[in-house]
Amino acid sequence: MASADDGVPHGAEEEQDEPDGEWSGRLRLAGAQDSVMRTLEIVGLDTVIPCYSTLHEALAV
Repeated sequence: MASADDGVPHGAEEEQDEPDGEWSGRLRLAGAQDSVMRTLEIVGLDTVIPCYSTLHEALAV
């Protein structure tokens, strides 16, 4: 996993939990800069994608 300071979005996680081999997953955003959060809020994605202040918080869910 990349470090939280490398500027790469973190929190995407995939799980293969379907018996037929289908993939499902979760997307969580952690440690986004203020400008990124403002953009997500403007377009309404902050209500669709769970956002967390830190990677630790996002992975604890």
